[in-house]
Amino acid sequence: MTAGARAASVARLPQTPVQLYERLQAHGMDEAEMRRIRAACAVAVRLFAGAVQRCGRAQVQHCVGVAGGLLEHGAPADLIAAGLVHSAYLRGDFGAWRVLRSQRRAWLRAQLGERVEELVFAVDQLPWSPAAVRELPRRFETLNDLGRAAVWLRLCDELDGIASGGLDYDADAEQRHRELDEKLPALLELATRLGRPALGEAIARSAGERSHVPPALRFRGGWLLPPESAALRLDARLARGLAAAARRWRGAHGS
Repeated sequence: MTAGARAASVARLPQTPVQLYERLQAHGMDEAEMRRIRAACAVAVRLFAGAVQRCGRAQVQHCVGVAGGLLEHGAPADLIAAGLVHSAYLRGDFGAWRVLRSQRRAWLRAQLGERVEELVFAVDQLPWSPAAVRELPRRFETLNDLGRAAVWLRLCDELDGIASGGLDYDADAEQRHRELDEKLPALLELATRLGRPALGEAIARSAGERSHVPPALRFRGGWLLPPESAALRLDARLARGLAAAARRWRGAHGS
């Protein structure tokens, strides 16, 4: 696949807040809904400042793409807002004094409302490893409305990740593509079960648009690249240390 074809693929989804806002207006969204989405975008900028994906793409850019995919495939405003902060509990920087999940949930509720926070938490709790995705169609009927909304958001998360070319520019591109191949049939079935076959078609089309990227252009990095000045701040160092300890504790205790 050529670079120009990849650029056309990325252009299907908004990649900046302004592009997203233009799509909102084009879809005729009312002002109250647009204000909620605008507020979620502001929260995303706060939570993900300095955060990048393994391919080197800014996390905020990905969040805008996810929200754009949700908009294009008929999601309501609250789910679009949740798309902008969908990885808050996994990747968000809540500051030095919000280490406990209960504190983080309370803060996000105060910023964006109970419904959006519930959706974000549902996404966080939905298992999404390749094995879990392959199993999910078999238990789809057991999901409640919140669980199905989380699946819808996750599918748009997959769509943006694939369409952006992020898998191709990841240092572990081959492994990432193998994982995608393993779960692709389940992703398409889930889109159909949600009544969103066009979303499944978009995922399938993007999955077929792969390009060979030389190793010299692949990126292997962490999820947080703070400016050098942050190294001088005790609160920044403390926040990262406490957040890492909290993740280890949750992993050890299965919470």
